Amino acid sequence: LWDRGEIVHRRRHEHLDLTGLITALGDDHRLMIDLKGLHPRLAPSVANLLRASVPDRGLTVCTKSWWMLDAFDLPVRRVFSASSRRPLARLRARVAKEPVDGVSVRLSLLDPQVVDDLHRGTERVLTWSVDTPEALDRARSVGADGVISKDLDLLRGVIAET
Repeated sequence: LWDRGEIVHRRRHEHLDLTGLITALGDDHRLMIDLKGLHPRLAPSVANLLRASVPDRGLTVCTKSWWMLDAFDLPVRRVFSASSRRPLARLRARVAKEPVDGVSVRLSLLDPQVVDDLHRGTERVLTWSVDTPEALDRARSVGADGVISKDLDLLRGVIAET
């Protein structure tokens, strides 16, 4: 429902708040909450909601604003995101010093060497935006562990292969 910096209402989809979405997922732990923006209360609010509604569920939270990840504790998996060369350089340095739960990097920044470097400090290298079969092939060729996409049919195909 998020597209180009705004919520896009799509008639085919029911709109749920975060609590409703988590409830609807049941035991499915594949939800990744991507925190957008820099509001100082965003991460603490989401962290409190997760603690209250699913205290032992291993969901994933991702953001380019890494300081927001400090609001979350286990079992939430914290994913550090990078969308340009400078944050990617910082991310490579960080995972070289200290392992992290996961990273999410714009596909155009990845090559096999970058992915190998990132794997030294994390088991999960995710990439975005993977919205075409060609982009999926590229993500696979560089060694990404997971993809982020707006194309639900593409994602269904990936899930069916596993």
